[in-house]
Amino acid sequence: MTTLPKELESEVRKGWFAVRRFVNEHHGSRPDLTAVLLLIGLNEVPFAPEQPNKEEIVDLIHVGTCKALGMGAHYVLRETDAHGWPHYDLDKPLPSFDSMRSQETYLKYHVIQYFKAKNYLLEDE
Repeated sequence: MTTLPKELESEVRKGWFAVRRFVNEHHGSRPDLTAVLLLIGLNEVPFAPEQPNKEEIVDLIHVGTCKALGMGAHYVLRETDAHGWPHYDLDKPLPSFDSMRSQETYLKYHVIQYFKAKNYLLEDE
């Protein structure tokens, strides 16, 4: 079981605030983690419909999750299908966490890295 260091939790708290501030400034709402993963999916699948159905929403959240965890080399893009949807393979197993909070913090850390890589956040945010 993995326990995250307190320093990482503090860093993620600060970075997560910056992510939520960025999304609020650009989309007018302070999202939760699921909404941010959906936004990442929409960013990675730009042809997605303006009003996705439930299945498409789930697929977009999955793309967002894989893309974010790809920042930690957990997932790699395998292919883009004929419809333009990306498909990922697990490349490096995820750690086993001691709590749901640690798992969420780990995912948020990678979301923050995604936002930094896209230059949506400054490196020190």
